[in-house]
Amino acid sequence: MHTLQADAGVEAGILERAIAGGQWRPGERLASESELCERFGISRTTVRQALARLEQEGMVVRRKGFGTFAAASAPRMWLVQSQEGFFHDEVFRLGRSVSSQILQRAAGPLPGWATAGLALADGSPGVVMERLRSVDGNLALAVTDCLPEHLAATVLGMDGTDSLYQRLKEEHGLEVAGGRRFLEAVTAGEALGRKLAVDPAAPLVFIESVSWDVRLEPFHCYHSWVRTDRLPVEIEVTHWVPGIALTCAGVCPMKMARSPAPLSPAWPIVPISLPGNRAPSSSAGTVRSSAASAGEA
Repeated sequence: MHTLQADAGVEAGILERAIAGGQWRPGERLASESELCERFGISRTTVRQALARLEQEGMVVRRKGFGTFAAASAPRMWLVQSQEGFFHDEVFRLGRSVSSQILQRAAGPLPGWATAGLALADGSPGVVMERLRSVDGNLALAVTDCLPEHLAATVLGMDGTDSLYQRLKEEHGLEVAGGRRFLEAVTAGEALGRKLAVDPAAPLVFIESVSWDVRLEPFHCYHSWVRTDRLPVEIEVTHWVPGIALTCAGVCPMKMARSPAPLSPAWPIVPISLPGNRAPSSSAGTVRSSAASAGEA
């Protein structure tokens, strides 16, 4: 029997590819938990976590007393609040190939938006990395990553095939427990247009994000500009507290808070702005998401 790593995100990706590949037709009941354990060589706890993840992503429908059923269609978009981040989401959930071109990286003073997101004093040292990222060979987004100084060596040692979050987990034991994201519609402009091979007037999705660890300490923030013609963005907004429907928080500051408190990492907010051609502004509507908002790495 082939034994897989006991990682719910990986198993969710394997199950999703099995569903997308026609192993279970839309509306068909999946194998039981015990059968899935036997088939994939994993524990029942991991199966349950994987099925819960797939339910959040709209891949399956779970009906109490009846079982778990394949949903009508398989998502093929970046699940923007996915806890494991962009690289993991694309590779393991959707089976795609992700590559990166590192444009530049350097240790030095962090920009103001990064020190605010990382709860550091203005001008604090850190590391900045600029990358272009491609999915299945198609250029899809530009990203600027900022991390605190003690993580600089890890970033400076990466190559174009690495997942930042995987490297941080291996070298520092860091894992994303939650985060916060601001999304806005913007136009590319001349500089980004050249980088992403689009017209300066082309629409992009701008994302500002901060991720924190299990101690609620922020360790990574980024700015990303996404070509949604190549990488549509999906946001899951189902609220899982029994008896409580989706809630909107009205208006909130757009600057990253210096501490994620009082929000629990299990219930972050994903600020979402109205479409427009403006720079990131001081306020926008927010939606509570059903999964921990995390990094893009």
